[in-house]
Amino acid sequence: MDQPSVAIVTPIFNRIGNLDRFLAAVKSIDYQNYRVVIVDDGSTDGSSEHLRANHPDVVLLRGNGQLWWAGSTNLGIQWALENRFDYVLTYNDDQVCAPDLLLELTGHTKKYPDAVLSPLIYYMHEPKRILSGGIRLDANTGETSGVGNEKTDVVVPSPYEVDGVPGYAMLIPVAVLRNAGPFYNARFPQIYMELEFCLRARRHGFRCLIVPTTRVWNDREDKIDDPVRSANPIRRFKWYVSSPKSHLHFGQNMHLARLLYQQAHGRLHLLPALRFAFRYLCKTLALSLMSKRYARALKKRLGFNLDRWA
Repeated sequence: MDQPSVAIVTPIFNRIGNLDRFLAAVKSIDYQNYRVVIVDDGSTDGSSEHLRANHPDVVLLRGNGQLWWAGSTNLGIQWALENRFDYVLTYNDDQVCAPDLLLELTGHTKKYPDAVLSPLIYYMHEPKRILSGGIRLDANTGETSGVGNEKTDVVVPSPYEVDGVPGYAMLIPVAVLRNAGPFYNARFPQIYMELEFCLRARRHGFRCLIVPTTRVWNDREDKIDDPVRSANPIRRFKWYVSSPKSHLHFGQNMHLARLLYQQAHGRLHLLPALRFAFRYLCKTLALSLMSKRYARALKKRLGFNLDRWA
């Protein structure tokens, strides 16, 4: 039986140390009809040269250094559409996958032809702890919650529907891309882009499902260090609100809040807007005044969810 064609699209930027590990895992996938498309958005560490010398079989595209995750992925999506692939699998360079990843995901496409599919995402350093099992949106409040996040080895026998799947590895039918469009990189260049995409896809009549019978393990070790550890509180505050890599980037948080509350209420209400502004300011000030390591210790001691604050 013919396998549907899949373009595995991976954006990279200055993480040459990840390339051989992630490509070794991808090339061990038990599937034939796929192509790896790597988008190098301005790396200066020799990543492109390493790929040309050691992995000439991958498709290498070059960005202008300003694309971030969403824009780089969109460049790979454009290549996949032009070359008539059936599916696009978004995939990060800091992770490894189970060999059955594509067999499991594409195996559910006949039953769920109108769905964006994703595996369960686990921590690489704690391979039985779930990093992301999807996102659900409370239609009454506009608040989001993770499904199974931080749980240990939860076994679910069949795919389940969510409001958003994690962008680490999402299998997207080209029909979704042609109808709903690619990622919204102008407003969500680096974070929350997959949630916005999934909500938009759902508005066009498509579904989002987690396929729990296959896994991806993401390496979070380089996320533990505080990126502005040595900076003073003012510089820390500026980095958190202005860096697209920060989960507290003001623009991306503002657009997400408006999107979620409008999704729930049809329009932005004053009270939820004030609540968002207050919580956003408190979180930003807290991480500007304390180290990321201390924030994690506080979370563990008091049960606060500070992991998403940085």
